[in-house]
Amino acid sequence: MLWTKVEKERLKRAYHARMSQAISGLEAMDISGLSQVYCAVATEDRELIRSGGRAIGMVMEGMTMRQVIRLSEHFRQYTSMEWDIDWKKVDIRQKKDWFRSDRDYFWILALGSFHPNGYYRQACLEEMAGYPGALPFLVLRLNDWVGEVRLAAARAAAKRLETCPLDELFAAMMALDKVKRSGRKDGRTVEHIGTVMSERLDQEAGSLSVPSVLSMDYEVRKSIYRFLFSGRRLDQETAELFLNQEKHSYCQSVIWTGLLTYYPCSIEMADCYLLHRSSFVRRKAMEYKYHVLKCAWPGVEDLLLDVNCGIRDLAAYILKKHSQLDILAFYEKHLKEPVPVPAILGIGEQGRVLDDRHGLADLVLPYLEHESEKVVRGALEAVGMLMGAEGEEIYWKYLLDTRPCISKAAYQCIRKNGIHPGAALLYGEQEKWRKSDETAGKSPDSVCHIRRYLILLLIQENSWDRLPYLIFLLKDESLKEYRDKLLGALQIRSPYARVDRKQAAFIKQVLAKEAEAVPEELARAIVFDLKFMA
Repeated sequence: MLWTKVEKERLKRAYHARMSQAISGLEAMDISGLSQVYCAVATEDRELIRSGGRAIGMVMEGMTMRQVIRLSEHFRQYTSMEWDIDWKKVDIRQKKDWFRSDRDYFWILALGSFHPNGYYRQACLEEMAGYPGALPFLVLRLNDWVGEVRLAAARAAAKRLETCPLDELFAAMMALDKVKRSGRKDGRTVEHIGTVMSERLDQEAGSLSVPSVLSMDYEVRKSIYRFLFSGRRLDQETAELFLNQEKHSYCQSVIWTGLLTYYPCSIEMADCYLLHRSSFVRRKAMEYKYHVLKCAWPGVEDLLLDVNCGIRDLAAYILKKHSQLDILAFYEKHLKEPVPVPAILGIGEQGRVLDDRHGLADLVLPYLEHESEKVVRGALEAVGMLMGAEGEEIYWKYLLDTRPCISKAAYQCIRKNGIHPGAALLYGEQEKWRKSDETAGKSPDSVCHIRRYLILLLIQENSWDRLPYLIFLLKDESLKEYRDKLLGALQIRSPYARVDRKQAAFIKQVLAKEAEAVPEELARAIVFDLKFMA
């Protein structure tokens, strides 16, 4: 008996130690211990419940609605919570006063609505129905895998809908979108809840606060806009205010589609939107105007100088079809503008399909020496379109430019044109820049943009040519952030390539010399493959 008591005490202390460690991890936002910490509510230790409830509340409160939905799908799958606990006998309501605040108690109930035990799950959703913020969690249970829980969720959601504030209703709309896509739902129940939500929103749509909607999470805003602009629920001034202040292109597309479908849109209004700061809205306004007029209009040529590529392309299409304008001559004329970037890019876009594109490149090449980085970057992009792989020397020169945006543009030209400078050249060049970093006294953990692009290009080289140089890079302490990329590239080796004996010997020599840098299993796999390659 004494031994049994001692053993129980030892296990209890060990359990509390592990639980305290999991709670500390959760407070540091490591959610891997979420289900373990939740088991604290099944104990009779008030302090453990208080600290566990607070940690769970901290995590849940900071979650977006998308994260909540993902958690609802995966929480019960992380680990079994029913090995040593009979959750049917756990009455969470008796422990309400053990938590530090009502909000902590609510988050315990909310997470409990995702619990693997149906009895406990139902008890949690019924208990939380009266708390602020409960509606999204109740709606998510409308597709619960237990019929009784679905019915309880429907009753609780209908009751909560009568009194909940609008922001809670908006979050629940995203949950309802998720439930509608599921297979377990009762179609009539979900449709009824959706109808009640729509009626409630119709009643209060006129009092919507635009700033409050715009402050919400992007995923929630999508659901709100899909509802608001599925009919004429707002006055036109408010609808246009949403379009003018919304920054995300998908949300803008939903709003714009609703405006065109349910609101009057004149040519004058389209002209106003052609001046909108959002390139997406400008493009949609342009498409709408062309759809209505079905011809070119005075001033459409000005859109050839828009900063957006899609708008320039559409303007060029309209002018080619409905006018005699020489578009390349138009762009050449505007090269003398104070900001020649659109004209430079336009020459590249319109000239890349022509036979005389090399002659057009001569118009653009002088701008590679321009003092403005934006102009040089635009000129590089245009040269890439006009010269293709023949501009390799130019791209290489600007790849090594100390200005990050110029180096990036050159890197993109090399990638888009399928140019492979060679693994040895790329590795040697990045070694020069590594040494220049060290000479300049920079932090060993920092990697300049030039080295970054050289390494990314090296990864694109032939799998066997790059292999020894990737191994050399693995041992470089300043490239820790690239380690996963380098190892991933080493794992990908072409089984159809031919490796000559000299190259195979070099690879084996590097593997032997840098044995500590390469995982043993990977090294064995490379040596094994070489038996069939060489």
